[in-house]
Amino acid sequence: SIDSRLLLPLLAIALLAGLGALAYYLLPRLSPQPQPLPTLADSPVATEPISEPTATVAATQTPFRDAVNRATEAATQTQTAATAEEWQQVVTLWEEAIALMNQVPQNDDNYAIAQEKVSEYQGYLDYAQRKLDEASQDGLGSADE
Repeated sequence: SIDSRLLLPLLAIALLAGLGALAYYLLPRLSPQPQPLPTLADSPVATEPISEPTATVAATQTPFRDAVNRATEAATQTQTAATAEEWQQVVTLWEEAIALMNQVPQNDDNYAIAQEKVSEYQGYLDYAQRKLDEASQDGLGSADE
């Protein structure tokens, strides 16, 4: 339908603009924020569980930044996805973005934003899953152009 073909690019453009603004605002704040986690010394109960995620975060720059990158890629691919295979890739990217946002530690400055993004990304994931279901049922591939 024509309405969904117009809605899709508008949705992707809005998402990309929002992600770009978010990245512009947050990325400069990410690098000058090395925190030694003084709460570990104060809380012997928390020492054991928190030591593992710290190693994970160090290995991947930041989960927040990685999540934003996955979401940007998903939004870009949403603009052109037509086949079930392409929609599956979009679904996978949204799932990865959500998983990475869920890895943002509570003591991270971006934690509250990450929690909001999980809800936002879930809406986009739901949309992509519906499109995947439609593409799988239609079985048309890219023959509708």
